[in-house]
Amino acid sequence: MKETPILKRIMLRCSRGASRLFRNNRGAYQTKAGHWVKYGIGNPGGSDLIGWRQVVITPAHVGMTIAQFVAFEVKQPGEEATEDQLKFGKMVNDAGGVFATVDNADDAESIIKGC
Repeated sequence: MKETPILKRIMLRCSRGASRLFRNNRGAYQTKAGHWVKYGIGNPGGSDLIGWRQVVITPAHVGMTIAQFVAFEVKQPGEEATEDQLKFGKMVNDAGGVFATVDNADDAESIIKGC
């Protein structure tokens, strides 16, 4: 299965309730003046899907709901993340967010609900 249908299934399944995911298009283009402009969060290496999931903090912030950053790198089954993508994921995880490489909606939903 191609990456785009997997990505769309994950977005639909994991963007309800207390979580939201958005497509993070990354790339670069050259202006008429010849300058290169990079776009997308975390370019290079930023994940395909980024967003948040709500988390209730206890006991220091009882009742306060925060948004925890979530980043999914979507791959076809058997495909591996690049070094840049893994570096981005490490930054997310080290900062207290959630990063994972996923190839199906079931795994993505399990990760976003079970963290």
